[in-house]
Amino acid sequence: MRVSNSHLHTGTMDKHDLRHELKAAVAAIPQQEKSIRAKKAIRLIEDNALFKQAHSVMAFFPLPDEIDISSALPRWADEKELLLPAMENGLIVPKTYVPQLVRGDFGVMQPEGGPFPVDEIDCIIVPGLGFTLEGARLGRGKGCYDRFLAGTKASKMGLCFSEQILDELIVEPHDIFMDFVTVA
Repeated sequence: MRVSNSHLHTGTMDKHDLRHELKAAVAAIPQQEKSIRAKKAIRLIEDNALFKQAHSVMAFFPLPDEIDISSALPRWADEKELLLPAMENGLIVPKTYVPQLVRGDFGVMQPEGGPFPVDEIDCIIVPGLGFTLEGARLGRGKGCYDRFLAGTKASKMGLCFSEQILDELIVEPHDIFMDFVTVA
């Protein structure tokens, strides 16, 4: 289901205000609804050819305003080489998933250990505050994912609630597009 967010006037709204509005839209989703839709998102990811064909997948441990895919992480780790992003000095470093995570930069739960080779990642599940169905992504404004994604040949799968799908989004030269956007 696609919800039009044309009331946001994304063409005239600056990214800071747009981020604020999108966070508010996600916060307005009742928790029970978020849980139902997270289960749907997990099924959609697992049914996607980009995920199915991948030997190594980088996912993420969700922040409170992101789709909670954490219940699927142990299962995915049994089936694939599962990686999570670790934040080190403002940069994303992929590391092998382990159930015992530690809090890193920006409050992100992440694994410890050594880095995984970026060029060996097949698919990356990418969170964001907003997406277009064409694959444009609005992140949190620090550029961490764009810098990381620019250096990988992996398939990129955005993940969001339908409230985060935008009709349009101002794209800058450094912005990296998703190959597919999974919408719950």
